[in-house]
Amino acid sequence: MQAAPCDGYAPMSTADPWAAVVQRVAPEGQLIRRWPLRGGVSASIHALEIGLPGGQTRRVVVRRHGVADWKPLEADVTATEFALLEALRRAGMAVPAPCFLDVSGEVLPSPYLVMEFVEGTTAIDEAALPDALRQMAAYLARLHALDVGDAELPSLPQREDPIAGTLEYLPETPLAARLRAALSTEAPLVPTNPPALLHGDFWPENVLWQHGQIAAVVDWEDAAVGDPLSDLASCRVELFWKHSEQVMETFTAHYLSMATVDSTNLPLWELYVSAAAAAYMAHWGLDPEVEAERRRKTSWVLERAGQRVLSQAV
Repeated sequence: MQAAPCDGYAPMSTADPWAAVVQRVAPEGQLIRRWPLRGGVSASIHALEIGLPGGQTRRVVVRRHGVADWKPLEADVTATEFALLEALRRAGMAVPAPCFLDVSGEVLPSPYLVMEFVEGTTAIDEAALPDALRQMAAYLARLHALDVGDAELPSLPQREDPIAGTLEYLPETPLAARLRAALSTEAPLVPTNPPALLHGDFWPENVLWQHGQIAAVVDWEDAAVGDPLSDLASCRVELFWKHSEQVMETFTAHYLSMATVDSTNLPLWELYVSAAAAAYMAHWGLDPEVEAERRRKTSWVLERAGQRVLSQAV
């Protein structure tokens, strides 16, 4: 995910591989500086400032996959994300403009893509939150309304079945034992919604704002095709972590008023999302206090969603 520049930067020499990246992006340019961008968990993200002839400058973002030992690099993830950004730009979605792709491994040790730098912030003032929730809901509803059969979209994976995923990630609790017993007898979930294009990690830290408007949504490496409730459930949990139950429900109400979806299976998707979050949270590099609070909230979501799933199974 792209975020505000971190303090400080590292001047580069012409022998540095980042200077070679610049030569591929802007052959007449010179690397002025490089700095990391906060927020990347499964990818390495750096901003580059490039000096151009005539005294102009250009900023780009280099996103490199394959740096997280807990998330194996999928062969085509970089090329797929690049192609998806191109398709989303053509569809009029607010995403960074992709400008270069290198999967050779000759310059950096793993594939990378280069995007134009989007000025913006992930911070939302409390007074602006109500409108921000409406904008986020509208963006997600518009994304889910795109034609997944469009020939210009790259081939994307299918979202995992939430029953199988829940059984894999569910922590060992008294409620979990009842859920395992109930879900183990269930066949794979029959979707109640047509397949949609999913962001895969739609949450506030992947949304950049300028002057109160969405400037870009970033971090598309987990994009997939599947039930739109997957994205909705994920964002609900993230909004609860960051804000409150009321904010989570307000966002949901906005989304459901804008999208034509059947929300019957939302508790199951929320159970899946919270169980997966509990399983992977230790890899996210959170401060201990932040992680403890997120785990507390995740347990609450998991308990509530689990009880709703059990009541539906009766």
